[in-house]
Amino acid sequence: MKGKLLIKSCTLFLLLFAEVFMCFGNTILAQSQNINHEEYRLGSDIELLNLSNRDIMIYDSLTIKFALKNNSKTVVNSAVVEWCISGSSEMNTQKFNNLSISKGEIVDLAFNKRYKPLGSGEKKILINVKSINGVTCTKTSNFKNEIFVESIKRSVNKHVLIEEATGTWCGYCVDGAVYLKKILEKHSKVIGVALHSGDKMQTTNTAIVCNAMASGYPSGFVNRTAYGGKVGLSRSLWEQKALEQLNDPTSVEIDLATVYDKANRKLKATVNVNYTEQKSGDFRINLYVVENNVTGTGSGWDQSNYYNDVVGHPMYGKGNKIVGYVHNHVVRKMAGGAWGSAGIIPNPAKGNYSYTYNVDINSGWKEKDIHIVAYVSEYNSSVSGRRIFNAIEKPMVNPVSPSSFEVYKESAKVDLSQPVVINGKPDDSELKYAFKIKNTSGNELKVKMKKEAISAVKEHSFYFCWKDCYQPSTNESSEMTIAAGDTHADELSLHLEPKSAKGISSYKITIENVNNPMDKLEFTAQFVVEDVSTDIFTDDNSKLKVFPNPVNNFVTIKGELNNVKGSDIFLRLYNTEGKLVRSVLLGGNNGSINKVIDCSNLTSGIYTYTVTTGNKIFSGRIVKR
Repeated sequence: MKGKLLIKSCTLFLLLFAEVFMCFGNTILAQSQNINHEEYRLGSDIELLNLSNRDIMIYDSLTIKFALKNNSKTVVNSAVVEWCISGSSEMNTQKFNNLSISKGEIVDLAFNKRYKPLGSGEKKILINVKSINGVTCTKTSNFKNEIFVESIKRSVNKHVLIEEATGTWCGYCVDGAVYLKKILEKHSKVIGVALHSGDKMQTTNTAIVCNAMASGYPSGFVNRTAYGGKVGLSRSLWEQKALEQLNDPTSVEIDLATVYDKANRKLKATVNVNYTEQKSGDFRINLYVVENNVTGTGSGWDQSNYYNDVVGHPMYGKGNKIVGYVHNHVVRKMAGGAWGSAGIIPNPAKGNYSYTYNVDINSGWKEKDIHIVAYVSEYNSSVSGRRIFNAIEKPMVNPVSPSSFEVYKESAKVDLSQPVVINGKPDDSELKYAFKIKNTSGNELKVKMKKEAISAVKEHSFYFCWKDCYQPSTNESSEMTIAAGDTHADELSLHLEPKSAKGISSYKITIENVNNPMDKLEFTAQFVVEDVSTDIFTDDNSKLKVFPNPVNNFVTIKGELNNVKGSDIFLRLYNTEGKLVRSVLLGGNNGSINKVIDCSNLTSGIYTYTVTTGNKIFSGRIVKR
């Protein structure tokens, strides 16, 4: 393509100086700050970016976009802008009202009428700002701009990659995960990954990308394309920009082939790229190892949650922090580094190119939950010039049918989407969790159980029983046979001896088909060992009883308090972060208490409560199963 773009984006940026109403083109963009009030503000409010040239390839139609910047003290309320195809007499004019652009602000705008090419080939689109606030722009040679576009002969199957910058320390990032989940459920051609920064899932390269591109947390990089000078976008924009990217055809095809050596946990992944049209630039291939259902215990794993008290939000009532939070789409490794593998695709590029990555898969990563994401992007000295052209996602291993097993406890199916929590006290002889395994398939199965420590208190001793009881050093049971559709006659029980030690010990439990190891059920068992009491003794020998403790759904507080007449009695419940999660009026001013409190929507964990009346405060702890 002979023409050169003046702007680095499908968006054409026109810098508007409203003070003297003189309009002209420029290749320097001042980035406006547009961080949601719920996000963490990073860096300075203004950043200057030098934008490089870029081809615009189109197939059926193109939305023509541009940006207006106001560098004056006068508010810009309206603008008349026109576009046309070079050599054509047809002018498309549109008035933009209600702009309200203050000094230093940039707004992205788009024409209602799209450009629809009549055939393939190169065209030049001219854009012209005619007037600002009703005042005609002068010096017409200075306020025009142009872009070169080329229609392509065929459409390429395209996917869009959303990279979410996130961290467990960020209380608003759970909402980012909710947004991403909804987008992925609605749009099959959108791929989502989570780049962690500042927690236990951070890698060197995820931190590099987040630090370079995030405008706040959570931020989303939609094909790493800059909008208004920003690559990191607020979550409310992710879906809109992803759909825009899907409707912007690409001339770059991509495919991915994987071979996984289970015995040695080695992945061989070959990325194939085909440029259907010649393009110039520094182009790179990259490959991500992405894992779902990632859990851990403690700081860097437990997720901060600022929506714990937001009624109707999916994270309402789950605690802040969420202990045992399940992290999805976690980028575990960037095989090509933060910015991709250089030197594979020549400049200019046209035709087929291939590269093979050999990746070691960490023993702690769950094979069945790993997906591989590959993409091709460009590289530029500016982070706003590193957009992704196409991406692809495949499971690391061939997908299998859903697990042939279900877990039942007392005839009720157990929901294993969150960890199973078993509570107890340091002076308990042991904590126990018993359940049965059902074969949901139509065939007789030979199965076995495996255990693996995730994080365990050194003094705790953990073992399991299935017909026979095994020593704590044993990590795998003997084979058991379960008939088609039957439940195994023997309970499978997990046992932990606290031995007077407080803390949380977590274990991964796997029920596996002996003849097909990929057919398995996995869940996390968490043993929470803390001092708890069902009684509160006051300083005047009166007593309250709090039961049951630990609690499943409802806890009762009952008793008599002396010398409190004339005062209301309140119970306040606090999570491990010290945040108030529940306040309940226990009784009037006669000192008699008999109150049932609903704890069903609280997340599992340890809570501190206070009972206050007048100037007296009594406290204790309860454990929510």
